[in-house]
Amino acid sequence: MYNPTYTFIAVAIGAAVVFALFAFYYAARTGQLQNLEEGSKVIFDEKEPVGQPTDAFPGAQPGTVPAKSDSTKS
Repeated sequence: MYNPTYTFIAVAIGAAVVFALFAFYYAARTGQLQNLEEGSKVIFDEKEPVGQPTDAFPGAQPGTVPAKSDSTKS
């Protein structure tokens, strides 16, 4: 039996796939996928160097892993 909802879902998924493929093609064609290593370091500066944690949860020191709490204990 024909169900327009399924048709809409199929068309929407197809359009999303076509859009994703076009976006990937455009990014590759314009050079946005070149030198990913350099782009990943743009957000760092002298105050927050690469590989140095500078933030932490309240009450913890930067660079430490907070202790896991066991919520199953009574």
